[in-house]
Amino acid sequence: MDFDEIFEMFGIEPEGEDEAPEPPSFRATIRGSRLMVVAWMPHLLTSGPTGRLVRDRAEDGVTVADLWVTDDEPSEVIVEYLAVADRGRADRLLSRWAEAVGHGRLWLPDRLVTLDPDRPLGSAKVECPTCGAGWQDSGADFWENVRNCGRFPALCPICNADLPQWQWRPGRRSRRAPQRKA
Repeated sequence: MDFDEIFEMFGIEPEGEDEAPEPPSFRATIRGSRLMVVAWMPHLLTSGPTGRLVRDRAEDGVTVADLWVTDDEPSEVIVEYLAVADRGRADRLLSRWAEAVGHGRLWLPDRLVTLDPDRPLGSAKVECPTCGAGWQDSGADFWENVRNCGRFPALCPICNADLPQWQWRPGRRSRRAPQRKA
């Protein structure tokens, strides 16, 4: 019988063993004005000896961040930058993206950004960088899917290439005419 079996038999947690943290929900990569958001996978490099490869991407103008999406309503996004080429641009692109896909707050490393998940949705468009096909959508079904997934569609339905996150133009808020007093 080993120590793990003894601990289990008596319902004892070994000292110093914490539960592993939840993995990120997404990996975001920003190059120029293009934001890619892909599902996080365990094979993605983060730290240790190979972490240097990620950090070196900043020298080539690439920002890389891991994103955790909470179960809150509306959901929130926690950002951990792994490589930073242009922090201001990255913060703006991630804030705009998070608001477009319906998240309520964005937790950046140094501040909290409160977003407006009820902002009029407007339209979004994307062009596949591989096959050149383009899409634009503003329909209720499209936005419901985006909000349920927490990101825009990520794969081209023609060639199956990764799509950058869509460019979003929010709708306009309706202006109410001032009411006249009788």
